[in-house]
Amino acid sequence: MQHAAALSATVVAAGAGTADSFAVLEASLGPGAVIPNHVHRHEDVHLLALSGALSVVRDGCPQRVRTGEHVRLHAGRPWGARALDGSRLLVLFVPAGAERLAAPLLAAHDADDRAALLAAAGIHVVPATTEEP
Repeated sequence: MQHAAALSATVVAAGAGTADSFAVLEASLGPGAVIPNHVHRHEDVHLLALSGALSVVRDGCPQRVRTGEHVRLHAGRPWGARALDGSRLLVLFVPAGAERLAAPLLAAHDADDRAALLAAAGIHVVPATTEEP
């Protein structure tokens, strides 16, 4: 993740409490914060904008997600996002697992360290297929 200082996340529901069927994070992104294009191999990701707006690029197609709107991002398909302003999100992982990365990713200061953490969990950063989100 780029602009790590502009990102924070709290696990709201961990997989341990849901028999690993799902997990929920609450994430805050500062204006311009970027989640680089990447692919989750094992889980679908649902983003619900609680406040603010995001530009989400999935499968090379940009989409604006505003307060109250939701987007489903399928496992195995690339996506990335950029906060258009300060944004708060609920992030649902189905099944659970990716929530275990929140703290280590936010603590990692080096892009190579973040990439290694992601790869170990089956999440791979990929080149953008269109303009950056």
